[in-house]
Amino acid sequence: MINPKDFELKEVHSKTVAEYINKGKLKPTELNKLLDPMPTDDEIKSLMSSLLSTGGTNRENPIVIYNWSIVDGKSRFDALRKIKAKKYYFNIIPKESYTMEEVNKYTQRTMVRRDKTKTQKAISAYRFGVNEPTLTLAELSDMFGAGASTISKARNIAVLGYTDVLDLLFDGGSYKYETTNEHTGETKIKQTTSIAVVNNILRGLGHKEDESTSTKSMSESYRTDTSNKTVADIILSIHALSDEEKKLVRNVL
Repeated sequence: MINPKDFELKEVHSKTVAEYINKGKLKPTELNKLLDPMPTDDEIKSLMSSLLSTGGTNRENPIVIYNWSIVDGKSRFDALRKIKAKKYYFNIIPKESYTMEEVNKYTQRTMVRRDKTKTQKAISAYRFGVNEPTLTLAELSDMFGAGASTISKARNIAVLGYTDVLDLLFDGGSYKYETTNEHTGETKIKQTTSIAVVNNILRGLGHKEDESTSTKSMSESYRTDTSNKTVADIILSIHALSDEEKKLVRNVL
């Protein structure tokens, strides 16, 4: 387990930071990108104000890096660049002391503590589960504080081929859909951040306010073929089985 006491605090001038960026460094690690939502404009503005009020540096809250990739602090890094900070402070995880696997476990523990919506927690849990396939839904639920059924919905959306929708919801966006009253023909455009609602719409189940209302996705990019839906239905059916039934299925396969 990574011990923060092993971090090496380093002050880096903005000119050197620019050189690292030109070399393709100081980008978030893959797991950081998967588990930590992109900051909103308001969040960046708030960080910029906070940094400016404390002298324009992040000395009190350094950016954590490993092999010059950002493990924690990509929002602070973005804000520092926007205020044209002269100095950057980094906590460097010593490469000779820790492996990338240990760094990823540190990332996971750090990101779980962050404030996220239920939808974002579910997507984080699903994405982490892809990297750790031995973890059960119950274990992921405990780790990320997301309901197992909500994590399943994130997985369903991915299986259907709508990873762009997961990206949208994870980064704080709203999913737009169209409702049509089948009696009056009246059409309304609505939006939601609920992964449960999105899952129903994409699976063709709809999100009906009453029996006379139908829904459909607003975006062409949110379409998939029927074969993916068939696969999704099979996976959903398997996950609904008991542990003993799952063992029988594995034996047959």
